[in-house]
Amino acid sequence: MDPEISFGRWLRWRRRALDLTQDALARRVGCSVITIRKLEADERRPSAQIAARLADSLEVPAADRVTVVAFARAGPPLDPSFASPDGSLPWRAPPRPTSNLPAPLTRLIGRKPEVAAVRNALRRGDLRLLTLIGPPGIGKTRLGLEVAADVRDAFADGVYLVALASVSDPTLVTVTIAQTMGVRETGDQPLDVLLRQYLRAKRLLVLLDNCEHLVAAAPDVVALLEACPRLQILATSRAALRVQGERLIPVPPLALPTLAPLPALPALAHTPAVALFIERAQAVHPSFALTEEHAPAVAAICARLEGLPLAIELVAARVDRFTPQALLEGLDHQLTLLAEGSRDLPPRHRSLRAAIGRSDDLLAPAERRLFRRLSVFAGSATPEAVEAVCAAPAEAEALGADLLDTVAALVDHSLLWRREETNGEVRLSLHYVIREYALERLEASGEADALRRAHATYYLRLAEMAIPEIWGSGQIAWLERLENEHDNLRATLGWARDREELELGLRVAVALWRFWTVRGYRSEGRSWLEELLVRTSLASGQSGASAPVGLYALGLAMAGYLAFSWVDDVATWALAAAQMEAGLALARQVDDRQATAFALIGLGDLAMRRRDLEQAAARYQEAREIGAGLVSLRAINLGHAVIGLGLAAYRRGDWAQASVHAEEALAFGQESGDPDFTAACNQLLGWIALRQGHLELAAAQLRKTLVQFWMVGNRAHVTDVLDNLALTAAAAGQAERAARLLGAKRALLESIGMPQLPAAGAVTDRTVVAARDALGEERWMAAFVAGGALTTEEAIAEALSADG
Repeated sequence: MDPEISFGRWLRWRRRALDLTQDALARRVGCSVITIRKLEADERRPSAQIAARLADSLEVPAADRVTVVAFARAGPPLDPSFASPDGSLPWRAPPRPTSNLPAPLTRLIGRKPEVAAVRNALRRGDLRLLTLIGPPGIGKTRLGLEVAADVRDAFADGVYLVALASVSDPTLVTVTIAQTMGVRETGDQPLDVLLRQYLRAKRLLVLLDNCEHLVAAAPDVVALLEACPRLQILATSRAALRVQGERLIPVPPLALPTLAPLPALPALAHTPAVALFIERAQAVHPSFALTEEHAPAVAAICARLEGLPLAIELVAARVDRFTPQALLEGLDHQLTLLAEGSRDLPPRHRSLRAAIGRSDDLLAPAERRLFRRLSVFAGSATPEAVEAVCAAPAEAEALGADLLDTVAALVDHSLLWRREETNGEVRLSLHYVIREYALERLEASGEADALRRAHATYYLRLAEMAIPEIWGSGQIAWLERLENEHDNLRATLGWARDREELELGLRVAVALWRFWTVRGYRSEGRSWLEELLVRTSLASGQSGASAPVGLYALGLAMAGYLAFSWVDDVATWALAAAQMEAGLALARQVDDRQATAFALIGLGDLAMRRRDLEQAAARYQEAREIGAGLVSLRAINLGHAVIGLGLAAYRRGDWAQASVHAEEALAFGQESGDPDFTAACNQLLGWIALRQGHLELAAAQLRKTLVQFWMVGNRAHVTDVLDNLALTAAAAGQAERAARLLGAKRALLESIGMPQLPAAGAVTDRTVVAARDALGEERWMAAFVAGGALTTEEAIAEALSADG
């Protein structure tokens, strides 16, 4: 893939870097959203006036605005050497913020004492684990977000929200925290160890939201706190985590008015529970105001709901259709039913269920069906997924002719949340507590099994649609799409495992292999694959084949590959070899050429790790011969086999043969359009040029590689390229530049939680040692420290500069 980019791509990256939606940018520029969409899709060019407004709206430095306008109007691809004087890259991914807290859509009402108490407790510093505890709907999450935003300045390394509502497996809590922090599996250590190393010296606050169903993970949280003395955790939960050092902070209901006598209207309107009702009512009915006529009903509603914020919001959202008195009467009816039928529920839980139940009762039939069916999604979903899963075959008409109108109605009733991501994608989700209620209704309806199957079928189809994309030109966008759907994909895998739908589960796992590999979910991917493989093997022994042999063989090879990649452990290598050999034997048995080629390439890569170059070359050569006859993923299979041959030749010191293979592999990479693989080819060409003494060519190839790995998001390989460029600079006599790049590499390793190995890379290369000696220890260390102080974007800008 060529590192040059189009104006549309630049525009999209720049907008995201500024955290702007397409709608927000359109308002800044003074054009339509459709115009922005077409510009980003490269379907049209902007006028000179629009181009100038875009440059201004996207905060392009004044010195570069002429360049950007010319780029927008003329349309040539943007050369990667283009960088702003401030060091920013026009194509960079959005810089990682020191906070991922969502911007609140509404103000917090009636919680000043609670905010102050929690804030003061956090600022003491010695209270490491605070848990906001209370019943569902009490407002724990909203209070936690308000406090986290309030104390952000006290935490130098950031404040992060880790949402756990959609996580059902306690073993994934550490994975979710690491994912939020940007820590990925990139070394030979377990993810929990990498996470502790990453957080050990950081002054950081983590908001763990909705922990009650994951209490089994509490020891992992304690281990994290013990290893990271400056880390503090603010948790929200319905129940105590019951671990040493936990400080519980109960969250009370909102303050209620007295009902007899009722306060005067001004005082009543300022009572927190009533104030919340009024504000949420005005959101759907702007002319709503508290009057003498309906003040008693409003006050009674708040009292009947015991000051529960979520319950009050749900009822208030109905004032556009019902008077407060009618809402009160319907609520009383619901509470009577609950008192008769659910005596075991705590009073406040009954109040919340009454509010949700009343909202459910007032839905139209199509809205009610969609409401309960939405509970099948884990986390959130796109409107397309909702339509595919919830409007399942014969009942599409029963859900309403226009599903979007039904979705809009649920959003209006405060039962469904709608949000637009920075990439313009719309996602829909149910509040955690509301989803629990909807899931109960789904189970009671008798539709649950069919909906779960429809959900699994949809996400199987999505995962398999991704295969050619994540091995091709759509890689960047599809990796992000799979990241957004990770919770739903996990739910699909769990359903397949639990229901013994093993073929479906294996198909999903095989489809996700590249995603797990590139995005650093190796341990999780290996765990899913191995569990499904074991169950498939057991099921096959009992009732014949439970999955196609070729699929099983490919799963074995992929599990083996995940086992040894990035791990320097002889015992693990032996296990991985056994799995891949077993997969290879099965693949040959049924003449599955795709699985055979994959297993051979994996065994070749493992042989390279063992430094058995002869065996590696033999495996790659056989894979190459098989790959030539493939139709599906032909280019990528051939490419991986050929680059393996090139690496083997490189390790033997045969630069000429290595170069031939690398150029051939690059051609296959360009044919497939896979940017990550193309970067690997360019990196090998850079290594070869460096070893041959062609320093300018080496630097050019490596700069090209750096852009490609950065665009893909493969930060572990970005560190490798910084290392290579430092070595190139040292060989060219640019000792200070080499030191700065090595310092930047070290900082990036720390930022992704990857340890610096004692004998890794350019640090021990004789050329670098000589450059360090020539520069002198003091100047070398000054440059090294200066490089470590660069942001990742600044480091990449410096590495891309052709100046020494």
